[in-house]
Amino acid sequence: MPNVLIEKITQMNLAWSREFLLTSPQRAEYRQLFPTEIAVTMCMDGRVNLPRWVKALFGLFTVFRNIGGKYCLGWPLMNSSISEWYNYVLSKGRRALLIITYHYSKSDRELGCAGFNFDTQAAKQAALEFKLEVDRACSGTISTLLVGLETDDEKMVIHGADDSFLDVSECEGLSESALRRRLSVLLPNIPGGTREDLMPLIRGNVEHMADVHKTRKEPIHLHHNERVLAVGRGFSWLNNNNFALVIGPCDPDLDSAIVTAAEIIEDNWQQGRIVGSGVLLVSTGYRHAYQRGLAISTSRYLAEFAMKHIRKKLPSMGDFFHPCVGVLCFDDHRFEECQ
Repeated sequence: MPNVLIEKITQMNLAWSREFLLTSPQRAEYRQLFPTEIAVTMCMDGRVNLPRWVKALFGLFTVFRNIGGKYCLGWPLMNSSISEWYNYVLSKGRRALLIITYHYSKSDRELGCAGFNFDTQAAKQAALEFKLEVDRACSGTISTLLVGLETDDEKMVIHGADDSFLDVSECEGLSESALRRRLSVLLPNIPGGTREDLMPLIRGNVEHMADVHKTRKEPIHLHHNERVLAVGRGFSWLNNNNFALVIGPCDPDLDSAIVTAAEIIEDNWQQGRIVGSGVLLVSTGYRHAYQRGLAISTSRYLAEFAMKHIRKKLPSMGDFFHPCVGVLCFDDHRFEECQ
């Protein structure tokens, strides 16, 4: 089973790498029309994937993931990651937008965010506090947007000031001019050009929700069903719904985040939502050839670190996870296993 699952992961990456290269002209054209570079912070939850929910071209978004969608600029690696991303934005001459998300379920509180013990208000407040922290530190350089993600309908709720919000499900049939007016009132502190670049995301989410309603989710698909624990960076391609829990390396309490994710997968296993073994997938992304060796060292360390803490806290899961350790070049999004 582990070989089959690892092969599935490898083939999934190859397909998305090809997609990334083939759609390079479309991305270039898109960025000419909508020149805002977008990064998004999300929970590790495999049911949550904003780029897919807005039908974005693969490779348009920079994605950060952590348990509960919890972030802090005081974390040294988070600080340097945001700085690295913004330097990239500047090098391309684009505007910068950081979308900060929390998630919840409209049908069942306990289908919400386990990282906040299913307390949606606490998850929203933590996301808001991170938004305000970025606003204070990066005022005038990085625009921020608070977005709630509802996992039953896979819907966005865009928050403005003073408890105002836009439920994207209400935008179906809304004219372009009416939507622009709504956004200008809702988000007066976001530059007009950046607001304009939100329009295709909203339209994409409306279309995606229509697709979700046509397929109708089975009850089991509303619960966690992940069997892959992914640790590191470079997982934008790992976007099969409910397939993997993804933990970025920025959290100083990385061991706790890894163990919590392993506990969720253990529950999936014990509840019979998954069968067979799982995979510990470790990746480190890099942009330049000289960084490849450093990335390999980081991935190997993260794999050893993760397995050490899983075996320590969850001995029964020590043999469940089969490691697949590698690096990813952002030029082609190709995952390469370390030899």
